Amino acid sequence: MWKLLCSIILLLLLSIVIIDYFHDGSEGTEPASQTEHDFTFENDGETVYVSNGKAYDKNGKHLADLYDPNHFNEHYVEEDGTLYLVHDGTRYATTTELTTDFEYDALADIMASEERWEQYMWNSYTTNPEFSGKKDNYHDVGNTIELAQDPTGRENRVLKTTAKATGKVSKASVKRELFYFPEGSEIYFEGWFYIEGEDIYDGGGTTILDIESNWALGSPGIRLIFKDGDALAYEVKGMQKTYRQESPVEFPSKEWVHVKGRILVSSDNGEMQLWQNDQLVLDTEGQTLPYPGTFLNTVEVGTTAISKYAKNDQTIYVDDFTISGSPSEIF
Repeated sequence: MWKLLCSIILLLLLSIVIIDYFHDGSEGTEPASQTEHDFTFENDGETVYVSNGKAYDKNGKHLADLYDPNHFNEHYVEEDGTLYLVHDGTRYATTTELTTDFEYDALADIMASEERWEQYMWNSYTTNPEFSGKKDNYHDVGNTIELAQDPTGRENRVLKTTAKATGKVSKASVKRELFYFPEGSEIYFEGWFYIEGEDIYDGGGTTILDIESNWALGSPGIRLIFKDGDALAYEVKGMQKTYRQESPVEFPSKEWVHVKGRILVSSDNGEMQLWQNDQLVLDTEGQTLPYPGTFLNTVEVGTTAISKYAKNDQTIYVDDFTISGSPSEIF
């Protein structure tokens, strides 16, 4: 009996030692997020660990599902050299090209329909009254989008977008999906922009172009944003990374400004150039794709956002906009 009792006590002591080993912070006790992850990024000074599209903190607590790593395989198919998005059994050809001069009578004339999805038209806008009250729709707050006469009085039709300062993020922009810009691809864009307000930065930054992954949480991507001194910069949405001009060139208001850019898409070491009225104002390297293994599929232009801190409404006109995967269309 005594030997049996001693054996039981010994087993209990060994159990306590084993339990303590896995809870005393020694090597091998790190949460799975730190020992098994695909990549990390910083968010508000904290390291976020990402594994299989899911985000964890340093203690292994699940924070969010950022993206589905199987999204491409489940929704895209390639055939005869063309990549298709498959939605509800229908195939839609992807593209890297879009050109719009906005020389139409009404906004509906530039919007894609089921019959012309693949004619490289815009397919949605953020003030559509049909979706009033829905997420990412700003019709209820008075934001407007229309095709209008050139504000300088020329005989010219342009896109006019107005976003109200509401104390929340506010948008008035047109959007096009079906793009495919993966890691290693290049993006070239140009357009003419006329901004009515004098304080463009206005308490948090106005954005005029977003290239995003709308299938990932929060639609992360790269965008053109105004910073201090009303100077344009690139910002990687979702990564808290901003690439500013070394010698900021002010963006003038109440006149047409020609903006042209190039982006090498990379989750590690991409490239960015930006021209304003044919002057190279930004040439730098850095991350341009938020998450490795993902891709950018959506382009948005206009007053793509004004900050929740904005004090003034913002009206932005756009004309002759082009985005392409080839430099021959622009350079």
